Amino acid sequence: MLTLPAGVLTASVLFDLLALIAERPDEARSYEQRAADLLRFGLSGSLSTLALRTVDYLRAPARDADANAGRRFALNGALIAIYLLDLAARQHQLGDATTHRPGRDIVPVGLSLLGLASFAIADRLA
Repeated sequence: MLTLPAGVLTASVLFDLLALIAERPDEARSYEQRAADLLRFGLSGSLSTLALRTVDYLRAPARDADANAGRRFALNGALIAIYLLDLAARQHQLGDATTHRPGRDIVPVGLSLLGLASFAIADRLA
């Protein structure tokens, strides 16, 4: 169930790495654009997957909730926030074309890696 969101974040990190080793600035910008496009493409599927897990938690009777249910609920909310912040940081990075230097902004990469780590933790709690 977490394959699409984790796959999108993994692919965005791959494109970020390609942007760091690109030979020309236009190549780097193209890779950064593809990473943002990927996140835009996967946004609806990723958020719906995470939202469905949150709804499942909210609909479960309190007596059926296990010890990790609250942690999973909080982690799902954090994953949604990380995903949206990652996309916003990428859009900001692409919008600032005047001072574009490849690899100058590590915030999107850091958010993608944080999202992947959160997915790993969520998978262990499930």
